[in-house]
Amino acid sequence: MRTPEALVEERNEDALTTVVGIGVIVVSKALSLDEPMILTAEETGTKEETGKAKGKRAIIQETVKATQRNSGLVIEDPRDTLLGGLAEVMDQSDISTVGGNFHRVVFPQVMNIHADLPSINKTGRVEVVVYDGPPHHTFTPLVNEMTNPQWTALSSAIDSPRFRPTSRELLTHAQDHDLIPFGMDQYRQGQTESVFDSPIHLRQFYQKRERKPDVTVFMR
Repeated sequence: MRTPEALVEERNEDALTTVVGIGVIVVSKALSLDEPMILTAEETGTKEETGKAKGKRAIIQETVKATQRNSGLVIEDPRDTLLGGLAEVMDQSDISTVGGNFHRVVFPQVMNIHADLPSINKTGRVEVVVYDGPPHHTFTPLVNEMTNPQWTALSSAIDSPRFRPTSRELLTHAQDHDLIPFGMDQYRQGQTESVFDSPIHLRQFYQKRERKPDVTVFMR
């Protein structure tokens, strides 16, 4: 896999790792009693280079966007990647109703949030978001990328062949490195960030962002 010299890279402890996408683990505070309950949905399309397969269930996954400039490749802000992913499971009305219930975990550098994804020979970054809103709220995807969002037990997602392989790899990494327990502790201590901390028109944001190329375009 060839990467351009100008590609901006993220530091993963001792190594520099090119991150092509994120896996967003949304954890329900109310439902996560015996084990974490995470938000999953069904894929509606296929994208071979990222392991996306129609009909598979998955966590929210989003490819990082990039812009080619004279000075090199500029990678989008991580929060923009997160918002682009969330648009696949929620819409503007969801933001109005429960947007204030989404809390993004900020991981220190010592935490290993970069997961190897052997199924596609790439690397992804794990995002953990704690949801403390009504557990039975029905989410409506803004776009037709995913359908039927629902809460799923972490162990069921990891063990099920019905789940997208990259989702299982991201979840296994999160489990092996205690990223979800750390995130819940940060939430309880009030150390998380509000995902929707400023007004956003989700459809306009999504459409503008989709006009940018995926970072994988520059890695062929």
